[in-house]
Amino acid sequence: MNQKAKPELNRRDFLKNSSITAMTMLMMGAIELKAEDKPKAAQEDEDEKIKNPIKCAVIGCGVWGREILSSLARIEGMPVVAICDTYEPMMNRAARSAPNAKKIADYKQVLDDKDVQAVIIATPSHMHKEIAVAALQAGKHVYCEAPIATTIDDAKAIATAAKNAKKQIFQAGLILRSNPIHKHVVQFVRTNALGTPVISRAQFHKKQSWRVASPNAEREKAANWRLSKETSLGLAGEIGIHHYDVTCWYYKTLPVAVNGFGEIIKWKDGRDVADTIQTILEFPGGLKQVYDATLANSFEGSYEIHFGTDAAIY
Repeated sequence: MNQKAKPELNRRDFLKNSSITAMTMLMMGAIELKAEDKPKAAQEDEDEKIKNPIKCAVIGCGVWGREILSSLARIEGMPVVAICDTYEPMMNRAARSAPNAKKIADYKQVLDDKDVQAVIIATPSHMHKEIAVAALQAGKHVYCEAPIATTIDDAKAIATAAKNAKKQIFQAGLILRSNPIHKHVVQFVRTNALGTPVISRAQFHKKQSWRVASPNAEREKAANWRLSKETSLGLAGEIGIHHYDVTCWYYKTLPVAVNGFGEIIKWKDGRDVADTIQTILEFPGGLKQVYDATLANSFEGSYEIHFGTDAAIY
């Protein structure tokens, strides 16, 4: 459960970018979109959370797990009482952000701990199912990083466990839904401000190998789980899922067909996961989402554009 690599679409970037509101415009007279002030009810929820803290554990102390711990350290009402990883050096490093948390190597011991009310799963994606299902059955609230699984059967097993857990909350870590700008834009989309949806376009371009160096072969294989089809959904599943989800969320729909292409063009280092992909998702009513991602070039970075017959949002 070591090394959940840090998604390139991260919450820190969103908090930073949400202040640059000129980058996100409603193309109807160039109206700038700004996140709304926190509603009174939301503030009351925050106050209640501080009065009744939710004690949580983070399972998976890789780069992204440590990012989560760093964020939790700045949030009142969510004390971290346990951290868990099978790789001790990672866990020791993570402990700097949660010095009072218990350090536990076996996630089952975390779930047996009555002090833990909620778990955040930041392990490699192929490990999510076993931990998420067990956590829900143990009566814990679960926040599971996306993708929640690497197979359809595993995803269904998690969904079933979450449905049967009547008193627990399960949330998938679809990070664009946490972005204040996206939460604001969805209101405009659902008032039909764009007119009839025409095209959704998104991309992720970042020149990097995804490869992690390690002093020994066994550790290096575990750390580079994203480079193998046995353990990874590749660019489409690890990164693209967040962009796909936005279109589904905005328009309250699901794709009816998917086409895709992938190739290893730049990083021919023994991996079998494509470093460059293109996909087209077809939605009811004729809307199509065109998406491409590459680890071979950084030009234009990451963005989304939604086109309608009356307006567009960038």
